[in-house]
Amino acid sequence: MESTYYNIVGYFQRKRLHFIMQALTLTKSLINGPMVMKKMTKITLTVSSIFFAVFVLNVSLGAFTQKPLLNDVQEMLSLFIAAILFAASVLQLEATDEN
Repeated sequence: MESTYYNIVGYFQRKRLHFIMQALTLTKSLINGPMVMKKMTKITLTVSSIFFAVFVLNVSLGAFTQKPLLNDVQEMLSLFIAAILFAASVLQLEATDEN
């Protein structure tokens, strides 16, 4: 009687493990899929453009009015974030093109 119980439990554990592995494979394919990567590329490129626009606006206001909106550290961080996000979006775009 006990061996039957263990066989049934073992069967359901194997089925559950198989189901989990299928779910992980599906999740991995969805995360690495080309549609998701292109959306992520668009998002990172858009956010990078926003940070760069803030930087350009700050430099323009500083040049014309002598009163920039951001101090030096904030200006440097906005340009740094824009550059990092732009590089990330280009790398994501290359990764989707390779697939």
